[in-house]
Amino acid sequence: MEGVLTGRRRYSLTPRLYELVTLLHIGILFVAIRVLLRIPILPLRSHDGLFGFWVLAAECVAGGVAVRWLFLRLRRGPRRASAFLALWRRPRCLGDAIRFVVFAGLVSYGYAWLKLFLPLFRTALYDDFYYRIDNIVHLGVNPNRFVLALLPFETVWKAVDEQYALFFLSMMLGIAWFGSTPRVSERARFGGGFALLWLAGSWLYLATPCLGPCYVFPAEYAAVKKVAVKQASLQGALIRQYAGLRAFARTGEGSPSVNPIWGVAAMPSLHVAGQAFLAFFARRRWPLASRLFAVMTAMTFFGSLVTGWHYAVDGYVGVLLALAAAWFAERSRP
Repeated sequence: MEGVLTGRRRYSLTPRLYELVTLLHIGILFVAIRVLLRIPILPLRSHDGLFGFWVLAAECVAGGVAVRWLFLRLRRGPRRASAFLALWRRPRCLGDAIRFVVFAGLVSYGYAWLKLFLPLFRTALYDDFYYRIDNIVHLGVNPNRFVLALLPFETVWKAVDEQYALFFLSMMLGIAWFGSTPRVSERARFGGGFALLWLAGSWLYLATPCLGPCYVFPAEYAAVKKVAVKQASLQGALIRQYAGLRAFARTGEGSPSVNPIWGVAAMPSLHVAGQAFLAFFARRRWPLASRLFAVMTAMTFFGSLVTGWHYAVDGYVGVLLALAAAWFAERSRP
């Protein structure tokens, strides 16, 4: 497809690889849910539908632009800040930002709904397999039990509860910063890596679905749940919805009234993978932010063991997936 001339450079409207993959993912998901599961088409305009994901992505990018402008005005002066806004007023930059928002919303939408309907697509669970792998990898020592025995302190568990809840905010900050760059090539690379991470992660969920230690061994986390109340409450909400969907799969009765962000899946840990991807992607672009996200990745991995959200191997696979996504982002054509 011919490009659109914007300024001195030609902007290509040719679909990017990650955009094609995202559309294919959405198409397969719609067919599977509508035809195979015989559930009405997924919501588009509700707060938990596609429109809601688009609004959230747009708010992130707009917030990132505002922060970048304020940073330039305070550190470099009004002229640099005005020059930044001038770049954003160009059709090339603004149009590509809209393109980014559209596909960031589609990626998030497709990921959330595939994860949500896992109990309808797959009934087998692989928790026993990953539990055994965890013990083998760690030479007979279960890492979840090890961290609980190593730091059996309520203060630590409360800190984990608060830090783990910051994951969503960290993802929004990453999208805001890298989505608000005036450089089209950088935004395209970030979009490609972001899409690969979440879409590949959702298909790995489908390949070997598992719930996680907090659901398989609930008694072992009883003391933690009394302290880490945010994670305990969320774990309860997720498993109740999961049980409702499993019941729907068995009987076909009732309507699966659901929240799409409450899907249950442990392998891989995309909490770890998401922050690791931001650390890898920022390494050459903003070293300080890269180190910050690396620390958050380690803390999230530790928190996933303490709260029982994940097996340790879930986090290891998540880091490898993040590394692959960052590698793809660096080498993808904008």
